[in-house]
Amino acid sequence: MTFQKQIVCFVLIGIMPMLTFSSTVSADTPKSQYNLFNPTPIDQMRDFSSDRPDKTDGPRTVDAGHFQLEMDLFNYTSSKYTVAGDDIRLKQYEIAPLNLRLGILNNSEVDFITTPYNVQNTRDVTADTKQTLYGYGDSTLRYKLNFFGNDTDGLAVGTISRIKFATNHDNLGNHSVEGGQSLVVDYPWQGFDIGYETEIDAARNSADGGFHAEFVNSITIHHDLIKDKFNAYVEFYSDVPSNNDFPWIGTVDTGLIFSITKNSKIDCGINIGTTRGAPKWNPFTGFSVRF
Repeated sequence: MTFQKQIVCFVLIGIMPMLTFSSTVSADTPKSQYNLFNPTPIDQMRDFSSDRPDKTDGPRTVDAGHFQLEMDLFNYTSSKYTVAGDDIRLKQYEIAPLNLRLGILNNSEVDFITTPYNVQNTRDVTADTKQTLYGYGDSTLRYKLNFFGNDTDGLAVGTISRIKFATNHDNLGNHSVEGGQSLVVDYPWQGFDIGYETEIDAARNSADGGFHAEFVNSITIHHDLIKDKFNAYVEFYSDVPSNNDFPWIGTVDTGLIFSITKNSKIDCGINIGTTRGAPKWNPFTGFSVRF
């Protein structure tokens, strides 16, 4: 069995008991009768919660039978690396990257994440060469399950399983199936909302055909500047590989979120690299809308 198939099996094996748990928990909740084909009535839907714009995903799911679109309008990344002694400058533009979330049961959802179009400019300053790549990016399927706190304003905990498929054009990806599992927590405290995510991924090595583990952790703190209308956040994110193929990535992120209606938000922010291997600047703006 190839490692790609092992990753898929690993994630699926992780999902199986979650599906059983999902049905058991759902059966004990007041909204257990709602599902993809019997949508939650509008007057019983929970407060609008999006996974963007910070990198820390939330534990709350989209209500059963409803879907949510979260998308960047503008996303630019500027990076600087040293590879084999060469000074490399990279600029990347992502056109309309999106996360389409679909509520399956009251406490579970399925997500489709992709970037329809990328423009990547690479300049080797040392060798005085340039390369530009265009095309479709990778695609990811996710399954999110909420353990508890889905319909409350208190502590909420959930888990997310993900599989990334190599749908990329040219060299805009590593042409590999990769997967991961994360635990997500949200906790309100003294007027602040604290989110935490810890994740382990199976990622392709750059030097050979093998894989290695990557350990991703992030914590985000949100606070309403204007209650239920205007929100600000600050976040710390880290991605630490288990081998020396890649340097560890650390960023400090911040942004603003404006609620237009009870089912729509716009946002803007910037992610700032704090380690040598991290992208230097990543400004963005986007929106979330629920149907």
